[in-house]
Amino acid sequence: MPEGNARIYSFENFRKGASGDPFFKVKLIVGIILFLYIINLFQMGTASAISTALEYLVLIPVLFFSLTIHEFSHALMADFLGDPTPRRLGRLSLNPLRHIDPIGAMMLFFANFGWAKPVPVNPGNFRMPARAMMSVSLAGPISNLIMAFIGGGIIKLFLEFPTLSFGYSLVFHVGIYFGQTLMLMNLGLAFFNLIPIPPLDGSHVLNYFVPPRIKIKLRFLEESGNFLLILLVMFGVIRIILSPLITIGCKTIFALYGLH
Repeated sequence: MPEGNARIYSFENFRKGASGDPFFKVKLIVGIILFLYIINLFQMGTASAISTALEYLVLIPVLFFSLTIHEFSHALMADFLGDPTPRRLGRLSLNPLRHIDPIGAMMLFFANFGWAKPVPVNPGNFRMPARAMMSVSLAGPISNLIMAFIGGGIIKLFLEFPTLSFGYSLVFHVGIYFGQTLMLMNLGLAFFNLIPIPPLDGSHVLNYFVPPRIKIKLRFLEESGNFLLILLVMFGVIRIILSPLITIGCKTIFALYGLH
Protein backbone atom coordinates (compact mmCIF):
# COMPACT_ATOMS: atom_id res chain seq x y z
CA MET A 1 0.00 0.00 0.00
CA PRO A 2 1.33 3.48 -0.76
CA GLU A 3 2.02 5.86 2.08
CA GLY A 4 0.79 9.31 1.14
CA ASN A 5 -0.64 11.97 3.43
CA ALA A 6 -2.30 9.43 5.72
CA ARG A 7 -0.41 8.40 8.83
CA ILE A 8 0.52 4.74 8.58
CA TYR A 9 1.82 2.48 11.31
CA SER A 10 4.12 -0.07 9.72
CA PHE A 11 5.49 -1.75 12.87
CA GLU A 12 9.01 -0.40 12.35
CA ASN A 13 10.21 -2.05 15.56
CA PHE A 14 10.21 -5.34 13.66
CA ARG A 15 12.39 -4.11 10.81
CA LYS A 16 15.61 -5.52 12.31
CA GLY A 17 16.62 -7.50 15.33
CA ALA A 18 18.77 -6.19 18.14
CA SER A 19 21.89 -7.08 16.15
CA GLY A 20 20.74 -5.22 13.06
CA ASP A 21 20.36 -8.49 11.15
CA PRO A 22 18.82 -7.57 7.75
CA PHE A 23 17.30 -11.07 7.53
CA PHE A 24 15.52 -10.71 10.87
CA LYS A 25 12.06 -10.37 9.32
CA VAL A 26 12.43 -13.49 7.21
CA LYS A 27 13.83 -15.47 10.14
CA LEU A 28 10.99 -14.29 12.37
CA ILE A 29 8.25 -15.34 9.95
CA VAL A 30 9.85 -18.66 9.02
CA GLY A 31 10.62 -19.34 12.69
CA ILE A 32 7.01 -18.86 13.75
CA ILE A 33 5.79 -21.07 10.91
CA LEU A 34 8.29 -23.81 11.80
CA PHE A 35 7.31 -23.56 15.47
CA LEU A 36 3.65 -24.03 14.60
CA TYR A 37 4.57 -26.91 12.31
CA ILE A 38 6.53 -28.67 15.05
CA ILE A 39 3.52 -28.34 17.35
CA ASN A 40 1.38 -29.90 14.64
CA LEU A 41 3.77 -32.85 14.43
CA PHE A 42 2.61 -33.98 17.86
CA GLN A 43 -1.01 -33.89 16.72
CA MET A 44 -0.81 -35.79 13.44
CA GLY A 45 0.59 -38.92 11.86
CA THR A 46 3.69 -39.14 9.70
CA ALA A 47 1.75 -38.89 6.42
CA SER A 48 -0.11 -35.80 7.58
CA ALA A 49 3.12 -34.22 8.80
CA ILE A 50 4.79 -34.72 5.40
CA SER A 51 1.72 -33.29 3.66
CA THR A 52 1.78 -30.23 5.92
CA ALA A 53 5.51 -29.75 5.29
CA LEU A 54 4.91 -29.72 1.53
CA GLU A 55 2.12 -27.18 2.00
CA TYR A 56 4.46 -24.90 3.95
CA LEU A 57 7.15 -25.25 1.27
CA VAL A 58 4.62 -23.82 -1.19
CA LEU A 59 2.99 -21.27 1.10
CA ILE A 60 6.15 -19.50 2.24
CA PRO A 61 7.54 -18.53 -1.22
CA VAL A 62 4.06 -17.63 -2.47
CA LEU A 63 3.59 -15.43 0.60
CA PHE A 64 6.83 -13.50 0.07
CA PHE A 65 6.33 -13.27 -3.69
CA SER A 66 2.76 -11.96 -3.43
CA LEU A 67 3.59 -9.24 -0.91
CA THR A 68 6.69 -8.22 -2.86
CA ILE A 69 4.84 -7.91 -6.17
CA HIS A 70 2.13 -5.84 -4.48
CA GLU A 71 4.52 -3.27 -3.01
CA PHE A 72 6.85 -3.26 -6.03
CA SER A 73 3.84 -2.39 -8.21
CA HIS A 74 3.06 0.61 -5.99
CA ALA A 75 6.66 1.76 -6.26
CA LEU A 76 6.82 1.19 -10.01
CA MET A 77 3.64 3.19 -10.65
CA ALA A 78 4.80 6.05 -8.44
CA ASP A 79 8.15 6.15 -10.23
CA PHE A 80 6.42 6.05 -13.62
CA LEU A 81 4.19 8.98 -12.66
CA GLY A 82 7.13 11.13 -11.57
CA ASP A 83 7.78 10.49 -7.87
CA PRO A 84 11.37 9.31 -7.24
CA THR A 85 10.75 8.67 -3.52
CA PRO A 86 10.29 4.87 -3.74
CA ARG A 87 13.37 4.49 -5.94
CA ARG A 88 15.44 6.72 -3.65
CA LEU A 89 14.43 4.67 -0.60
CA GLY A 90 15.16 1.35 -2.29
CA ARG A 91 11.54 0.25 -2.64
CA LEU A 92 11.66 -0.09 -6.43
CA SER A 93 12.96 -3.58 -5.87
CA LEU A 94 11.87 -7.21 -6.12
CA ASN A 95 13.86 -8.02 -2.99
CA PRO A 96 11.30 -9.24 -0.38
CA LEU A 97 13.46 -7.94 2.47
CA ARG A 98 12.67 -4.39 1.42
CA HIS A 99 8.92 -4.89 1.63
CA ILE A 100 7.97 -7.55 4.18
CA ASP A 101 6.20 -6.61 7.40
CA PRO A 102 6.24 -9.64 9.76
CA ILE A 103 2.79 -9.12 11.27
CA GLY A 104 1.14 -8.45 7.93
CA ALA A 105 2.88 -11.47 6.39
CA MET A 106 1.70 -13.77 9.18
CA MET A 107 -1.86 -12.46 8.79
CA LEU A 108 -1.75 -13.22 5.08
CA PHE A 109 -0.35 -16.68 5.75
CA PHE A 110 -3.02 -17.70 8.25
CA ALA A 111 -6.04 -15.55 7.31
CA ASN A 112 -5.71 -14.90 3.53
CA PHE A 113 -5.44 -11.15 4.08
CA GLY A 114 -2.52 -9.04 5.18
CA TRP A 115 -0.10 -6.28 4.29
CA ALA A 116 3.55 -5.31 3.80
CA LYS A 117 5.49 -2.15 4.63
CA PRO A 118 3.83 0.89 3.03
CA VAL A 119 5.68 2.37 0.06
CA PRO A 120 6.50 6.02 0.86
CA VAL A 121 5.04 8.34 -1.77
CA ASN A 122 5.27 12.15 -2.00
CA PRO A 123 2.07 13.44 -3.71
CA GLY A 124 3.81 16.78 -4.27
CA ASN A 125 5.92 15.19 -7.01
CA PHE A 126 2.88 14.31 -9.11
CA ARG A 127 1.45 16.58 -11.80
CA MET A 128 -2.09 15.58 -10.77
CA PRO A 129 -1.69 14.36 -7.18
CA ALA A 130 -5.23 13.04 -6.58
CA ARG A 131 -5.36 10.99 -9.77
CA ALA A 132 -1.78 9.80 -9.33
CA MET A 133 -2.42 8.62 -5.78
CA MET A 134 -5.44 6.65 -6.97
CA SER A 135 -3.34 5.06 -9.74
CA VAL A 136 -0.51 4.20 -7.35
CA SER A 137 -3.00 2.72 -4.89
CA LEU A 138 -4.71 0.59 -7.52
CA ALA A 139 -1.41 -0.74 -8.87
CA GLY A 140 -0.92 -3.07 -5.91
CA PRO A 141 -4.33 -4.81 -5.92
CA ILE A 142 -4.34 -5.02 -9.72
CA SER A 143 -0.96 -6.75 -9.66
CA ASN A 144 -2.37 -9.29 -7.21
CA LEU A 145 -5.40 -9.91 -9.41
CA ILE A 146 -3.01 -10.59 -12.29
CA MET A 147 -1.05 -13.02 -10.12
CA ALA A 148 -4.30 -14.74 -9.12
CA PHE A 149 -5.13 -15.12 -12.81
CA ILE A 150 -1.68 -16.63 -13.38
CA GLY A 151 -2.39 -19.05 -10.53
CA GLY A 152 -5.51 -20.18 -12.38
CA GLY A 153 -3.40 -20.62 -15.50
CA ILE A 154 -1.01 -22.91 -13.63
CA ILE A 155 -3.95 -25.07 -12.55
CA LYS A 156 -5.19 -25.16 -16.13
CA LEU A 157 -1.77 -26.22 -17.43
CA PHE A 158 -1.43 -29.13 -15.04
CA LEU A 159 -4.97 -30.32 -15.72
CA GLU A 160 -4.68 -30.03 -19.49
CA PHE A 161 -1.10 -31.29 -19.77
CA PRO A 162 -0.52 -34.01 -17.15
CA THR A 163 2.86 -34.73 -18.77
CA LEU A 164 4.16 -31.65 -16.92
CA SER A 165 4.17 -33.89 -13.85
CA PHE A 166 6.69 -36.27 -15.51
CA GLY A 167 4.53 -39.15 -14.36
CA TYR A 168 4.85 -38.29 -10.66
CA SER A 169 1.58 -37.76 -8.80
CA LEU A 170 3.39 -35.70 -6.15
CA VAL A 171 4.56 -33.19 -8.76
CA PHE A 172 1.00 -32.98 -10.11
CA HIS A 173 -0.53 -32.33 -6.69
CA VAL A 174 2.16 -29.81 -5.72
CA GLY A 175 1.64 -27.98 -9.03
CA ILE A 176 -2.12 -27.79 -8.52
CA TYR A 177 -1.67 -26.70 -4.91
CA PHE A 178 0.84 -24.03 -5.96
CA GLY A 179 -1.67 -22.61 -8.46
CA GLN A 180 -4.49 -22.68 -5.91
CA THR A 181 -2.35 -21.00 -3.25
CA LEU A 182 -1.14 -18.32 -5.64
CA MET A 183 -4.73 -17.63 -6.68
CA LEU A 184 -6.29 -17.60 -3.21
CA MET A 185 -3.55 -15.61 -1.49
CA ASN A 186 -3.47 -12.93 -4.16
CA LEU A 187 -7.26 -12.63 -4.29
CA GLY A 188 -7.29 -12.18 -0.53
CA LEU A 189 -4.50 -9.60 -0.68
CA ALA A 190 -6.17 -7.67 -3.50
CA PHE A 191 -9.66 -7.53 -2.00
CA PHE A 192 -8.42 -6.79 1.51
CA ASN A 193 -6.40 -3.81 0.32
CA LEU A 194 -9.36 -2.47 -1.64
CA ILE A 195 -11.38 -2.00 1.55
CA PRO A 196 -11.87 1.81 1.76
CA ILE A 197 -10.42 2.27 5.25
CA PRO A 198 -7.06 4.01 5.84
CA PRO A 199 -4.31 3.03 5.48
CA LEU A 200 -5.51 0.48 2.91
CA ASP A 201 -5.32 1.23 -0.81
CA GLY A 202 -9.09 1.46 -1.12
CA SER A 203 -9.13 4.59 1.03
CA HIS A 204 -7.03 6.48 -1.57
CA VAL A 205 -9.31 5.26 -4.35
CA LEU A 206 -12.39 6.39 -2.43
CA ASN A 207 -10.74 9.73 -1.66
CA TYR A 208 -10.43 10.45 -5.38
CA PHE A 209 -14.15 10.05 -6.05
CA VAL A 210 -15.81 11.65 -3.01
CA PRO A 211 -16.54 15.41 -2.97
CA PRO A 212 -14.41 17.72 -0.77
CA ARG A 213 -17.07 18.10 1.93
CA ILE A 214 -17.17 14.32 2.38
CA LYS A 215 -13.36 14.11 2.45
CA ILE A 216 -13.33 16.41 5.47
CA LYS A 217 -15.75 14.16 7.31
CA LEU A 218 -13.65 11.10 6.51
CA ARG A 219 -10.41 12.55 7.86
CA PHE A 220 -11.00 11.07 11.29
CA LEU A 221 -10.44 7.65 9.72
CA GLU A 222 -6.81 8.55 9.03
CA GLU A 223 -6.13 8.39 12.77
CA SER A 224 -8.54 5.62 13.74
CA GLY A 225 -8.36 3.43 10.61
CA ASN A 226 -5.83 0.98 12.06
CA PHE A 227 -7.88 0.52 15.22
CA LEU A 228 -11.04 0.06 13.19
CA LEU A 229 -9.38 -2.59 11.02
CA ILE A 230 -8.25 -4.48 14.12
CA LEU A 231 -11.82 -4.48 15.45
CA LEU A 232 -13.19 -5.68 12.11
CA VAL A 233 -10.66 -8.52 12.08
CA MET A 234 -11.36 -9.48 15.71
CA PHE A 235 -15.10 -9.69 15.17
CA GLY A 236 -14.79 -11.58 11.89
CA VAL A 237 -16.24 -8.82 9.73
CA ILE A 238 -13.25 -8.84 7.37
CA ARG A 239 -13.64 -12.56 6.81
CA ILE A 240 -17.35 -12.14 6.13
CA ILE A 241 -16.55 -9.46 3.55
CA LEU A 242 -13.66 -11.27 1.87
CA SER A 243 -14.94 -14.85 1.74
CA PRO A 244 -17.67 -14.26 -0.88
CA LEU A 245 -15.38 -11.97 -2.90
CA ILE A 246 -12.64 -14.59 -2.99
CA THR A 247 -15.19 -17.25 -3.96
CA ILE A 248 -16.50 -15.06 -6.79
CA GLY A 249 -12.93 -14.33 -7.87
CA CYS A 250 -12.07 -18.03 -8.01
CA LYS A 251 -15.22 -18.88 -9.96
CA THR A 252 -14.53 -16.05 -12.40
CA ILE A 253 -10.94 -17.18 -13.01
CA PHE A 254 -12.04 -20.80 -13.43
CA ALA A 255 -14.76 -19.72 -15.87
CA LEU A 256 -12.25 -17.72 -17.93
CA TYR A 257 -10.07 -20.82 -18.19
CA GLY A 258 -13.02 -23.12 -18.84
CA LEU A 259 -12.56 -24.93 -15.53
CA HIS A 260 -15.38 -26.18 -13.33
